Amino acid sequence: MKIIAALAVLVLICPMLRLEAQPSPKLQQKLLQLQAKPAETWTQADFDEMAATALEITRELLLSGMTPRDRLRLAAVPVRAVDAETGPPAWTDAGTVYVSKSAIGELILLGLYLGHDLYLVDGAELPLPPSLVLHPYRERPVLSLMPTLADISIHNLPQELIRCPPNIRLCAEPQGYVIFAGSIGFVVAHEFGHRLLGHQQEKEHPLTEEIAADREAWRMLDSLAPEAGGKLTRMESHFRTGVIAAPFLVLRWMHDNSENSEDADTRADRLREVVGNEYFGDASEIVEPEGVTIALQSVRIQWSEEPEEITINGVKVAPREIAGKTLRMLVPAFIAARKGDRVTFGEVRSGGGVRNVTLDFAAAPNIAIAKQQRHWKDAGPLATWRPVP
Repeated sequence: MKIIAALAVLVLICPMLRLEAQPSPKLQQKLLQLQAKPAETWTQADFDEMAATALEITRELLLSGMTPRDRLRLAAVPVRAVDAETGPPAWTDAGTVYVSKSAIGELILLGLYLGHDLYLVDGAELPLPPSLVLHPYRERPVLSLMPTLADISIHNLPQELIRCPPNIRLCAEPQGYVIFAGSIGFVVAHEFGHRLLGHQQEKEHPLTEEIAADREAWRMLDSLAPEAGGKLTRMESHFRTGVIAAPFLVLRWMHDNSENSEDADTRADRLREVVGNEYFGDASEIVEPEGVTIALQSVRIQWSEEPEEITINGVKVAPREIAGKTLRMLVPAFIAARKGDRVTFGEVRSGGGVRNVTLDFAAAPNIAIAKQQRHWKDAGPLATWRPVP
C-alpha cells in the first residue's frame, strides 16, 4: 500500500524537522519512539499511529500560525486518518476533519518530490553515484518531467532517490517542512477554511466554496512561511518557495486524479490571482509540467537472452543494474543491446503506466548489418564495438 511505503519514509524524515513552531513534546516523543523501532517490526498499529501523528503535527503547525480568534474556533477540532479509497482526499462533519489514508500516502510522496526539487531547482546536485537508474534524480527537478501525477508511487523506486540526505540540511529541512506545512498542510487547511467560512460540513462543495476555502488555506500556510520581502537566506527561500508551490502541486495532483479536472484548473487559476507574482518563479518551474518532448516515464526492460552490453541514449548500463527493475527515465529513449555479434534495439516514448520494452535477440542482425541501419548512430558505445578476432 502507498500509505505504508510513504509512512516508512516519513519516519526517517521527521527527525529532520526543525521549525520555529516545533511539535509538542508529546508528539516529539511519539516520533522518537517510532524512529527507534526497526521498520521490519512495524505492525499495522504502528503505521496507523504514524498517520495519526503526521496529521496531528500538521494540525499543531496550522493552529500555531492562526489568529487567537481562529485558533479558538478550531482548537477542539480533531484531524483523523480514515480508510477511504474513493471520494475527496479530505472532508469534515460537525466535529471532525477526516483525511483518507490513501491520500496521506500520496501527499507525503508529493512533499518528498517537492523537497527534492526545491534543492535542485537552483543548480545544486545530490551526492548520488552516476547511474542511469539514478538519473535524473541526481541533478534536476523531476516533478515537471512527470506528464501525470495520477500514478505517483514509491514502489520500485529506491527512496534514496527522492529522500534528502539528513546531512544536507538545505535539502532535508525544507523537505520535512513541505510535507507537514505544504502538501498535507494545504489539504487540512482547506477543510479548516470551510469551517471558518461557515460552509455546510459535507464531502462535496460548490466550486465557489472550494475557491474560497483555498484562499483561507493559503492564508494559513503563508503565516507559517518566512515573510516575503527583504533578504531571505537560501534556507528561508526554500521554505517559502515550498509553501507557495505546495497548494498548486496538490491541485495538479487532484486534476490528474479527477474526472472533473476543470474544477481543479479553475481553483488553481483563482489561487494564482491571490498568490500573485511570487508563484511565477521557482515555484511554477517546479510544479508546472513541461510542454516539451521529453518526459519522465516508468520503463521496464526485458530480454529474450541476457545481453552482454546495453546502452540507453548512449549511456552504457550493466544489465544486472536494470534487470527486473522499473526504471524512471527520460523519454524518448533509444536502447541498444549486444549479445555476441548480434545487436537489437528498442525505443521508448511517453505514455500511461509502465512502458514495457523487450529486447529480442531471436531475429537480431549481426553487427555489420546493424551498422547499415539509420538508427545505429544512436547506439553510443555500441556503435564503435568490434568483435574480437
